[in-house]
Amino acid sequence: MLYSPSRHEPLGDSAWAPSRAHDAVAAIAASTEAGFDPGSGLWPLHPGDVEPGVDHPGRGLYCGAAGIIWALEQLDAELERNYGPRLEQLDAELEREPDETDLPSDGFLGGRAGVLTVAQRRCGDPARADLLLGLLAGLVDHPALELLYGSPGGMLAAAAEHERTADPRFAEVWRASADHLLDLWLVDEDLGVRLWTQRLQPRAPEPYVGFGHGFAGNVFALLRGSLLSPGERAAIERDAIHTATRLAEVSEGLANWRAVADQPLELASGIRTQWCHGAAGMVTALAPIGAGDEAWKELLLAGGELVWEAGPLHGSAGLCHGTAGNAYAFLKLFERTGDELWLQRARRFAMHAASQVERSEQPWHSLFTGDIGVALCLQSCLAADARFPTLDFI
Repeated sequence: MLYSPSRHEPLGDSAWAPSRAHDAVAAIAASTEAGFDPGSGLWPLHPGDVEPGVDHPGRGLYCGAAGIIWALEQLDAELERNYGPRLEQLDAELEREPDETDLPSDGFLGGRAGVLTVAQRRCGDPARADLLLGLLAGLVDHPALELLYGSPGGMLAAAAEHERTADPRFAEVWRASADHLLDLWLVDEDLGVRLWTQRLQPRAPEPYVGFGHGFAGNVFALLRGSLLSPGERAAIERDAIHTATRLAEVSEGLANWRAVADQPLELASGIRTQWCHGAAGMVTALAPIGAGDEAWKELLLAGGELVWEAGPLHGSAGLCHGTAGNAYAFLKLFERTGDELWLQRARRFAMHAASQVERSEQPWHSLFTGDIGVALCLQSCLAADARFPTLDFI
């Protein structure tokens, strides 16, 4: 079997209804605003987000105040507060007290670059642009090589700021990061594919495969925006499809991918089938590439079928390793194929994620792991919009 049933739960019978989706978005927005602590200017850390080195409320995009504020301002909901002044303070605080004490603090999803990018999008400031450029330049040769802490995440910030401002300095730092990333995309002689080796200090080097920390996320970062030449883009797509095809594990019309290229599909915790590791993230990251490649399309569809058959993630509604994140794989397949079946499946997962939020014991305040990501997913399903929050747009 290509997924672990124990990591999933049966899909509920909640039918898609736009009015219910709107109501759920409004309820999550209201709950999120109610959870804001005016004293600290933060949201409480949910027990599910407590890890070694993470025991206090966060300020970053992934699991902190900047991500929550950004998400609230994307929603079609009336807000009680103006969070702009609070957003302006977060970077200085994050510099003094990183969200994660044992991991890099300057990254996009996991650190200061994301906070500064959100602040710039809300209100551009030349001094802050200079500060952001300095952080992104410092990420160019960082060994993490993934979206949360390393240069690929920095590339998303640089591409977004270049699109917004046309400032050539952001294109230059993006190009430096892309060149370094491509230089390190090396052939694994045992597997016969090009892979990156991530070094999430002080952890051991590992060739991660998925969207959150690995190969698929790096390809996504390289192809995001319009800073590649057509020839470069075609070559990256070709090699990415080859790698993803060789690493796919396929059975009876279903496909999944390992979390780590040199380890088995089933780890001690089971088989991952979610955004950060496994089929859902692989499809979400790579569905837009390889237009006209029928064999590749069939493999993507097999990945989508695996996500559907496995069902919602057990006890987790959010984007990173929850039901809402998996819904984006269906949205991407709808975008690629135009087949309404995938939109219907995305909406079913989104409604199930909303029910998971409703029946949870306490609110979960976090963009990537909590309730506000579910609200964004519901809004994406209402609009049939396949863009993944903060990665496709910010």
